[in-house]
Amino acid sequence: MSDKVNTGNNMEDKKLIKNSRKPEGKLGHEILDRMNKSHETMARWGVSHFNIDETDKILDIGCGGGKNLERFAKQIGKDGCVVGIDYSEVSVEKSTDLNKQAIDDGKVKVLQGSVSEMPFEDESFDIIFCPVSNVYIEDLTNMWQESYRILKKGGLLMVGYMNPWIYVFDADEVWDQPDKTLIPKYSLPFNARKLEEAGQIAIDPEYGYEFSHTLEEQIAGQFRAGFAMIDFYESKDHRNRLSQFGSDYLANLSINLGSLSTVVGR
Repeated sequence: MSDKVNTGNNMEDKKLIKNSRKPEGKLGHEILDRMNKSHETMARWGVSHFNIDETDKILDIGCGGGKNLERFAKQIGKDGCVVGIDYSEVSVEKSTDLNKQAIDDGKVKVLQGSVSEMPFEDESFDIIFCPVSNVYIEDLTNMWQESYRILKKGGLLMVGYMNPWIYVFDADEVWDQPDKTLIPKYSLPFNARKLEEAGQIAIDPEYGYEFSHTLEEQIAGQFRAGFAMIDFYESKDHRNRLSQFGSDYLANLSINLGSLSTVVGR
């Protein structure tokens, strides 16, 4: 049997596809390099909205391979700071290795931990960059409120998230059985924790629970926390064979309205 699979966009290595969900080990380092490249279009879209000052404090939630930490570190001065946080040990290791000099210079910090309880003071950051980490967070209300809390008034939040429709399909079949024909299996919103409690699925603790969320939770949740949306974007991860049918990533740019948040009912 071939070690390659046609995702509908490219011929990809099956082992790399299987390791994409939570990068680990030697393959984890390789897939993080690939993820940096595949997310580059979305990242550049978000970064294009940032007028970064040398003194800015920037938080990268789910820093992955550390490419965006490197990008931001080049744009700040000695009074600025870039902080990355990720739950994956390999991601933290990769980010640390890539940004070793900037870390030694005091411009970059990399933390391992959950983003559901962020260990930062109020109004700590000018920019929050969050590619797709909220897929592992069940309570988005808390996520948006925490982001609003630690972001300075007038600060920007760039957030990416999975297009909910992809969760109709079994992720194990999508990623681990790339030769299998896919059929719809789950209703939305997808909640891995509840499905496991009901005995419908078994979750590998190495991956953690995933949540598709509704678009109301993703988008209106930001409004209710006090954010205003500035722009919106769609993109594809061509390693995911579902991307041949439609965009699997969504992203938006929002601003912390500060005292004006009462206008939208916060």
